Parts: sequence; C-alpha cells; structure tokens
Amino acid sequence: MSPGSTHPKTTVGVLSVNDVVFPYCMQALENQLGAPAFVTEIVRDVSPFNAAFDELVRRSNTEFMIQVDEDMILYPHAVARMQEVMEAAPDNIGMVLFYLFDPDRDQRIHGIKIFRTAVLRTLRSKDVKASEMDLLEQMLEAGYRWVIHPETMGYHGILYSPESIYRRYQTMYEKDISTWNVVTADMRRKALAFAESGDPNELFALLGSAHGVTGAQSFANKEKDFNTYDAPHLRVFRRLLLNTPAQHGAYDPSRTVPAFRNEPIPFDKVAWKSDRAALSSEEASLNRQDKMAPEAAISFDVRVVECMTREWLLAQVASNPSDPFLSLWVGLAHWYHRDFSEALKFLESARKLGAPAWRVSWYQALCLRDNRPAWSADARRECLSHIESVLQKYPQFEWGEVFRKYLASNDSLIEDFFACNSERSGQNLEVPVGGMASLLQARGQAKLDCLKLTLTSDSELEVFEQVNLAHFNAALIVVQAEEAFGAKLKASMLERGYSLWHADDLGCVFRNLLALPAPLFWSLRGALPLSPPGSKIEKKVEATSQPATTNVVSTALPPEFFRQIHQLVTLGRAQEAHRLVQQLTQQAPQWEELREVERRLSSLTRAAWRE
Repeated sequence: MSPGSTHPKTTVGVLSVNDVVFPYCMQALENQLGAPAFVTEIVRDVSPFNAAFDELVRRSNTEFMIQVDEDMILYPHAVARMQEVMEAAPDNIGMVLFYLFDPDRDQRIHGIKIFRTAVLRTLRSKDVKASEMDLLEQMLEAGYRWVIHPETMGYHGILYSPESIYRRYQTMYEKDISTWNVVTADMRRKALAFAESGDPNELFALLGSAHGVTGAQSFANKEKDFNTYDAPHLRVFRRLLLNTPAQHGAYDPSRTVPAFRNEPIPFDKVAWKSDRAALSSEEASLNRQDKMAPEAAISFDVRVVECMTREWLLAQVASNPSDPFLSLWVGLAHWYHRDFSEALKFLESARKLGAPAWRVSWYQALCLRDNRPAWSADARRECLSHIESVLQKYPQFEWGEVFRKYLASNDSLIEDFFACNSERSGQNLEVPVGGMASLLQARGQAKLDCLKLTLTSDSELEVFEQVNLAHFNAALIVVQAEEAFGAKLKASMLERGYSLWHADDLGCVFRNLLALPAPLFWSLRGALPLSPPGSKIEKKVEATSQPATTNVVSTALPPEFFRQIHQLVTLGRAQEAHRLVQQLTQQAPQWEELREVERRLSSLTRAAWRE
C-alpha cells in the first residue's frame, strides 16, 4: 500500500509474465507523486490473459481498479489523476480509458483503463481473442458505458528483447486483422528501419509482423497465452539471426528423423573409368598446356579442388608422383583447408616438376597472405615478389594488379579501414617533410579521415608531441618514421587516445579510439578470388582487437547511466534526459546504444511538446 490515507480507493494491478521491462513498470508505480493511497497487486504467470484479468478482479477489494500491463510506464501523476477522473464520472460509467504514448510506434495508443470494481464483479472475462471488447459488450448489457479520456498517462513499450518485440507485432497484427479487419503500415516502417539501422529488434519486429499477417486468417478465437510464446520458430530465428550458426542444425532437437537407406556413394569412392567424370578432356588439355586465360585457369583449378577431396588427390599423387599438376592441386587443397605449411611444400614441388611458374607463384602468394599468424614485413615482401612475377607473365591480369596495389602501399589499408565507415568526411591532410611546425598553428575542429606525416628527426618528433590532435579529430594518423622513434611514438599516441592499428616497414597507422566505433574494416582478401573457408568471395568485414589503455572510453555503457535516464523519464523529465544523452553521444560516439536511446528519447520529447 502506498503512503497516505489508510483507506485506499484504488487497486493498481500489474499483469506480468516476467518481461524485461517489469522492474521499470514497478519503479514508475513507486515514484507516484501526490497520489492517495492505493493497493498494488501483482498477478504473475497466470494465463491466458482473461484468466489473469479475472484473478486481478478477485483480488481487488477497493472501489476502483487500474489494470496495468508490465510494459506500461506510468507518469508520476497517473494514479492520482485517473482516480480523480473516475470519482467525477457519472455512476453509469463503468470504465475510463486513457492514452499511452508508444515510442516504438511514435504515436499515442489505447491505453490504460480504470474500472469500477463492483461492475467487474458482475461480469466474466471470456477466453476469446478480443476479451476486452467482449467485456465492454457485457457492460453495455448491464447498463454501463465507457469513456475515452484525452489525456496521456504514461509510456508503452520502452524496452524490448528480440523475442518480446516479435510477439508484440505478431499479436498486434493478428488481432487487428482478425478482429477489426485493419492493416497498419508498421510492417513497412520496420522494414525501412531495419534497412537503415541493422538493429536486430527492428528485424524481429518485421518478422513478427509477417507472422501476424500470414497467420491472422487461422488465428484461434482465444486470448493471448504466454505459455505459447516460446515457439520453436522463434528459437530458430534467434539462433540463425542473432548468432553465428552452424551451416546445418536441427529445427527441433527432440525430433528424430527416420534414416534414409539409399545414401549416395561419395564421389571419391567410385572407381571411375577415367578422370573425365570430374574434368572435361578439352579443358584438362588446355589447362595442362597453360593455354587458358589466367582467370579461366584459376577457376579451373578451383573446380578441381571442389570436385576432388584432398584425400583423393593425395592418392593420385602417390600413384603419379611426377605429375606437376597433381602436386599443384594438392597444394591448393591444403591451402583450402588452411594447412599453409603443407600447401607451400606441395606448391614448391609442383614448381620443380614443371608446373606453370606464374600459377605456382599466385597460389604461394595466397598462402602467405592468408597465414595471418605468420604475416610480417618479410612475408609481405615475398608475397609482393610472387605477384610481380605473375604480372610479368600477364601484365593485364586484373586480379594480380589489385593484389599488387593492396600489398604495395598503406593507402589500400586505409581504404580497407574506411570501406564500412559511413561517417567518412572525404578530407585528408598530408604534411610535407619539414612542415610539422605548421600543425602547431592549426585551429578549429576539422574532421579528417586521415592525417599523413613523416618524422625524420628528434626535433620533429618533439614538435609533433606538442600538436593538439583534437583540432583535427582524424580517424587515422599515418606516420612514416625511423624505427628508432617507434617506441616513443607509440607511447605518445596511446596517451592521446590512439591505438596502433597497423605497422610495418612502410610506417605506422594509428586509429582514433574516441572518434570512431569499434574498428571494422573491409578485407581486400574478400575482393580476390579463391578465398579459403572462413572468408567469402564477396567483401567481408573483419574486426580487429582494441588494446586497452588508460585513456580509452569503455565500450559498454554503465548500468548507472540507464538508471539515471530511466529515473528522469519516470519523473516526467524526458527533455532533460534527452539533453544528457545528446551531450554524451557527442563525447563518445562509439557507443552504439546511445543512438537508440537518443532516438527513443527524441520521440518522447516530441510527444511531450504535442501534448
């Protein structure tokens, strides 16, 4: 019971199925201001909805009853105001409905209700798909009417998990279509929101909408039952869309599928009369004569490795140890399975046996490139040497030229970094040798993609350490410097909010930890052919690790921050909360959660202005 009078007139009943938003709902009730005493009842885990409602009526021993779903967050004055309105209503008004503002849908919705408890005791909530409307029909037959009040009493749906937002949109569409023959545009809005943000909640809302639309015609004439919420398809969606799933998995782990007796014979277990079953004789002849265009020859080699297992190829090499192409293909198969040392051994053997030197060099370069734990400046030089030998044979080979450019300069690495950064400014600044002092006079808050400079002396390094890098807010700083400056330069950059992202004999690339999100970059490996398992033939995003430093802003928002924002909102100070989030977003734009919090608070403040 709330503080105040010892004779409460209202019971506030919360219907809960243990959703993530339940604590926020209860906090809002505890924060009610100026309200007369009221009784709080929590009806937990009772289903379906009509049974939970009837249980609430049974527990209510006050004149009025407010039904609160756990995803409703009431304004601090809501209980007092709703009781005041009901006390002023004529005796034949059995229910008053108030609006709630829904931030997810960015509109006011129906709503939260206060009832005359005595009226409800003469009625029964039935297990039908629109039990609330059926209850109003029963009220009419008993001589009672109801009113929609124009005031808004709180928020609806401020926080969702993927599962809860899926169920919300599924049941919304099912009920709207089956009961009212109405289709809203929310499904399209969610599709556009997901395309723009990639937010998993937007995706699950879209999937739930689709489920509701397709299932509405067969929707049973029953109320919502939380016991049916954890459906198998929803678990599958979570497994497939929110995690990195295995290529194959059981839809229902408890289900056993009858064994299929006539299984196919493995390709490599068949005693084929000739190798033409895998390779056409014409293509095989052209390939062995090295008369194909380079792209066609490489595609043919890939087909060999895809058709023949590594074990089958190894068996063929054992039978024909002097065949250079078999050794080449075995090396390629080892590369495909990321066994790089064995791959290089067989490729070198193929070279000695007379395989086309350019093809051996191409695959050796791929092995060096993909063996990331062994990647070094020496490996990079050797890789570049192999590619240049390929281009000597085929100067117009586009794949080789792309590969060479990738290896030849830091510029390609910088392009990798920015390929998935949507906030790129397109501005770069290159400081000429001897021009370091000009940076000391820099003013203003530029936003550079990249600041490039060369350090050739101790005095230039000392000047650079005095430069206020905040004036440039560069996402990357590329420094060409003598090796002797390396340790001192790295320490200086870490203190100034930058981490070492890439380093070799061409120089160092430092990433601004405070100006960009976690470092995602496109790997040019994905733009090249013959990517091994683990990297697709289209462009692939990889994440680099972020070294810990004392000046780096944490990548996770503290729970105290969310509690502070929630407290401001429940006290009706959404605009103040919005300003606080905006300030923090400017200071730490790498926090993805802040953008979603700011968007929702923006909706709340717009609603407050409208009211």
